[in-house]
Amino acid sequence: MKLAWSAVLYIDKRDGSDYLCEPLKQLGLQAELVHLPFATLRLPAEVTMMHRVEVGIEFKKLDDLVTSLRRAGYKVISLPGMLGPQGAYDIGFLLVEVTGARIRLAC
Repeated sequence: MKLAWSAVLYIDKRDGSDYLCEPLKQLGLQAELVHLPFATLRLPAEVTMMHRVEVGIEFKKLDDLVTSLRRAGYKVISLPGMLGPQGAYDIGFLLVEVTGARIRLAC
């Protein structure tokens, strides 16, 4: 299955995500700042002429992720809003930025 990606990447203009716009443009990509209800970045793709897939990507720094996971609002509103039955996106990714930290994962 071959996806045809939209020519425009949509970036949420709230909460400091706007810094992504210029670096993406410098890479030759078309990027547009918009208000996204969920996620940091939206990538529309057409699978066939009749079917469109929406991809949502949430960028988080590690400390922001921990804070968000502790808040009930993130679990109740953001995650289902991104990927739930009435979610805004068909596919979702969570990218976590970790710098200068030691990480110990426990299962």
